[in-house]
Amino acid sequence: MRQHVEQQLVEKWLRGWSLSRRLPLPVPYKSGFKVTVGYADQQERYVFPAFNADVRALATDISDPHIFLKICNAPTDLGTLLPARWTIQPQAYMMSCEGKQQAACIQLPEGYTWETEVYPGTHKLDIICRNTLEVAASGRVVQVEDMAIFDRISTTAGHRRKGLATQLMLALQQIALEQGIRRHILVATAEGRLLYESMDWRVYCPYTSAVIPGS
Repeated sequence: MRQHVEQQLVEKWLRGWSLSRRLPLPVPYKSGFKVTVGYADQQERYVFPAFNADVRALATDISDPHIFLKICNAPTDLGTLLPARWTIQPQAYMMSCEGKQQAACIQLPEGYTWETEVYPGTHKLDIICRNTLEVAASGRVVQVEDMAIFDRISTTAGHRRKGLATQLMLALQQIALEQGIRRHILVATAEGRLLYESMDWRVYCPYTSAVIPGS
């Protein structure tokens, strides 16, 4: 696990996150970056490689809800270092993987098929249930220079525990490898971390979020 997180890595990951979601690209903000998100529950996000005076000052200045602070390697007592109006979100993890060169064995269970969408920098894969035509699992991989960023990996309730997430990740990684990209990055929930670790991903650093909740 890294004690120091490179600012360049954070910027590339955040560019991929923004491209995946078709949002404005990040802009520098002091020692971190800012993205104007514009969602009802997330207006802006500020992402920093570490907790520092810039984060503390920003947290003091912000009073509006739905603005997120995202911090790599944040102190475990972060909640005590921010004004009381901030709420710490469930712990997440930035994870990395060195993509394997050999072709993966990708095979969906019977009754499922693939749908693919490509837009600037991004490949989006959906696994579709043939019977219901609903999206059973979905994910995206974005190429940013020498890095592949994986985003919005999810499996729909009712289709879990069938190996779909594993097949989805293998297929996304294969897309990255075909583009010559072996350095892979994502941010995982605590639950997702278990899946990715079973696929040889490793925690790069803790990734902690804080927000002022809406009324």
